Amino acid sequence: MIVISDTSPITNLLRIERINLLRDLFGSVAIPPAVSIEISFLGDQRNAVADLDWIRVVEIKDYTLTNHLVEILDRGEAEAIGLPWKSLQN
Repeated sequence: MIVISDTSPITNLLRIERINLLRDLFGSVAIPPAVSIEISFLGDQRNAVADLDWIRVVEIKDYTLTNHLVEILDRGEAEAIGLPWKSLQN
């Protein structure tokens, strides 16, 4: 199963030292670039995520939906919703 995550689930699970729940439940987690950037500003959490090979950054190929969503959501949420399924294959 492929799962796309926003920043909050990852940072909250890191905070309570239960990040492996995501791996145990879903195997791997995809995050868009904006989520990776948001996590990179979080000090010690940045290093914890960088060491997890089952969380991968997936580039967005078409920002059409994301650009509309960013008007009402923050960039990480907009990219997570706008990350197309085709970008997750392979």
